[in-house]
Amino acid sequence: DVGLWTVQEYAKARAGTDDGNTGANASRWSTWWAGVDVATPPPVVSLDPGPAVPEGDSGVTLFDFTVRLSATASQPVDVTFHTVDSTATVANQDYLSLDSTVTVPAGQLTQSFSVRVLGDTLCEPDEVFGVVLAGATNAVLGADVRANATILADDSKTITATAGTGGSISPSGAVSVACFDSLQFQITPDPGYRVAKVLVNGDSVGTMTAWTFTDVTANATIEASFTPILYTLTLTSLGVGSFAKSPDQPDYAEGSLVDVTATPGAGFQFVGWGGDTTGSANPLGVLMDRNRNLTGQ
Repeated sequence: DVGLWTVQEYAKARAGTDDGNTGANASRWSTWWAGVDVATPPPVVSLDPGPAVPEGDSGVTLFDFTVRLSATASQPVDVTFHTVDSTATVANQDYLSLDSTVTVPAGQLTQSFSVRVLGDTLCEPDEVFGVVLAGATNAVLGADVRANATILADDSKTITATAGTGGSISPSGAVSVACFDSLQFQITPDPGYRVAKVLVNGDSVGTMTAWTFTDVTANATIEASFTPILYTLTLTSLGVGSFAKSPDQPDYAEGSLVDVTATPGAGFQFVGWGGDTTGSANPLGVLMDRNRNLTGQ
């Protein structure tokens, strides 16, 4: 028996005067034993660390908290608590205020409760709110009476990227970008084309071949358009005669081949070409890889 007991001894009326060590000793004593009811100290109440959970884009997400006892109790333990603002606030509709009581049943060590966090699509950093234990019955509060919960930022925005005929943009389509992140788009013309215009959210930003969205906090669009690379062919006669181009048009796509034929006037003969080319081939095939100026005589 590891319980605590008390012993009391007391004298009774003597039967005589013999105090010797024989059986005739006249002393009289009594012994009284009694168990002592030692009060068990009440359990200590604490609050486990709070959760860190994404908030979601809409609706309610439950953030669970756990009240813990240092030892089981023979009676239910009622614990009052309330939420407190930090970087997350009730006013900003980050979560719903709660002032309530949780009961740890007799014989158990823990009980949980939930705080409702409101989802949204706003670009926000991680935010924090707290829960504080205010009091307890059949138990005492310990040192850990506050727990913080972290609402993890999980919001993103969409950048829609499109490209017209004559080139491509990468990445393309509807691209999801986490809030506050950056993303670069590469704009690549096809052979024989160049960038005509780049529109970001409907506004022209020039003819660049790359564009970076930084610190994204809103949906956006980027649109690239392209145009063929065109060159001109200018022919100048230094004598009497004429020229014919096939095909005959004001400009030519990059890489086109144009046949030029010189026809000398009556009584004249064709001598040769000058300008951007030399020689006397007639007709002459001209590769349009730049603006060209030819003379003939």
